[in-house]
Amino acid sequence: MKRLIPRRADRTAAGAWLTAALAVAWFSIVAIRVIPHDGPWPDYLTRWNRWDADRFWWLATYGYSGGPPDVYDPESWPAFFPGYPLVIRFVGLVVSDYRAAGLLISLLAGPVVAIALSRLTDLPTSTPTFLRHRIGAPPSRTSALDGSSERAPGSGRTRDHAGKHPSDRAGGATERTSGFVAGRDRDHAAEWIPDRGAEHASSGSGRASGFGAESAAERASGGVSGRVGERTAEFGAVGVGTERPGSAGAAERRRGATAPGGADLDAGTEERPEAWWGRPGFLAVLAIITSPCAVFLFAAYSEALFLALALPAWLLAKKGRWEYAALLAAAASVVRITGLFLALAMIVEFLVGPHGRKARNWRKAPFLIAPFVSIAAYMGYLWYETGDMMAWQHAQEKGWNRQTVMPWESFKTTWVNAFQIQSEWTNAFRVEIAAAAVGVLLVAWLLHQRQWPEFVYVATQLAAFMTSSFYLSIGRATLLWFPLWIVLGHLMSRHRWLLAVYLSISLPLMVAFTASFTQGQWTG
Repeated sequence: MKRLIPRRADRTAAGAWLTAALAVAWFSIVAIRVIPHDGPWPDYLTRWNRWDADRFWWLATYGYSGGPPDVYDPESWPAFFPGYPLVIRFVGLVVSDYRAAGLLISLLAGPVVAIALSRLTDLPTSTPTFLRHRIGAPPSRTSALDGSSERAPGSGRTRDHAGKHPSDRAGGATERTSGFVAGRDRDHAAEWIPDRGAEHASSGSGRASGFGAESAAERASGGVSGRVGERTAEFGAVGVGTERPGSAGAAERRRGATAPGGADLDAGTEERPEAWWGRPGFLAVLAIITSPCAVFLFAAYSEALFLALALPAWLLAKKGRWEYAALLAAAASVVRITGLFLALAMIVEFLVGPHGRKARNWRKAPFLIAPFVSIAAYMGYLWYETGDMMAWQHAQEKGWNRQTVMPWESFKTTWVNAFQIQSEWTNAFRVEIAAAAVGVLLVAWLLHQRQWPEFVYVATQLAAFMTSSFYLSIGRATLLWFPLWIVLGHLMSRHRWLLAVYLSISLPLMVAFTASFTQGQWTG
């Protein structure tokens, strides 16, 4: 396992996801049998082949125009983007049953989602601004291509674009990190890479493999030999950092960390726990896999595959690797229309983030067209097959009666169905209202924090949902709002009581939703 996933934080994130998947599978096989049920229980694959899962199986089997008549309305098929059925068909070359292939895709995509979400959450720039000055997160860095410098936490000295102090290049003291180590990409822009701490250190050489070379002068003098055990010091937003003993930074650490300008980082706060279960990244993963609608991450639905493409794309965009980010976003845009909102958010990230326009990185801007090319290709296919480029939107209107209305009309219709009419859909509409409220709070938070790319990503989705004829599938869409899980991860890492409150609410709902889905009831 260590060879496959070297970083401990990645292993814990992926392990948490796989543990949750096994728990959900066990529940659907064993525990659910205590629930009263009319007739014999269906087999495992049939139990999970519900609602849209059955539609994806159908598309993978017959395509957009085939299959037995009078089962589904053929005009409703364009509403489902082709990416997920195509992957099911590809995996079906190995797994003969497409229902099992869909479940296998979600199982394999899950660890990718967990690792990417954990890394995104542990980025210093993901820390909410109101927590950064209190828990010692590294100050935001500007691109070296702007010719700017940055101040080293606690030392009152500045770093140049290579991430070192001028005295370091002369063989002097300190390169210090806050749970991260300074790295350099090909553009020489400062980049923070999660630190694995001393687990890769060699006690004989005092060097950690994969974390940058010591200066030539230090290697020649042996000045760092045998001191790895003394270099470990807890600091910052995500756990363990390193600093060289004898440096000015180490002395300040012993006296009490100070932020640039002299503000005391430790005053009145507790330091972030070093244990893996206290990391914001792990808690963000825990939050999403125990969320009420988490059952759709383990079912043969497109959410897990979309996130397995979208989250790495976003992580790469945050690091300025636009060409790879755009390619992954293009693939995500074939899986769900949500890829359109992701593409818009990536454009905003390019315009306001440190690795795009501010880094004079215009030569990589054309890559951002890729997700729109994917969507245009699907629209071209629809025009060729049906003569209607917007057939996917019209399918939503005809098959699910989802017209575009004013937001207050949509809310009124949903409210009436949730609280004034008793039917089998009553609870579902109540969940939709609650999910919409969470979305509104999240959008307001992102706006307050001035996280413009994340704001665009969530706000555009929410606007589409809340201007439909009624609220539908907003609860399931919360799984795709990765800024929500990032915020929760940081807040729960800071306030443990919030973790207890969250789990006490979300876990019972998750169990209820899983039981409802596997029994064939509408869940979201």
